[in-house]
Amino acid sequence: MKTADLKENFYMFGNKGNVWNNTAHIAQAGTFSGTTLCGTPMLSSNHAKYENVEHIGCEKCLEIYKQS
Repeated sequence: MKTADLKENFYMFGNKGNVWNNTAHIAQAGTFSGTTLCGTPMLSSNHAKYENVEHIGCEKCLEIYKQS
């Protein structure tokens, strides 16, 4: 899924490893959970945003997102 196709209040998140492995996640704004949809902690800077990653690759996040 492309980042540009996300619904309002959802955004892409990825650490350096996610950028290198094309496995960026999806997070929901306003939830204050500190985790992505699949439960991965967001403990780093959003390197996927800084690197202009356009593709979300976490299959678990995509599955949960499609159900929302």
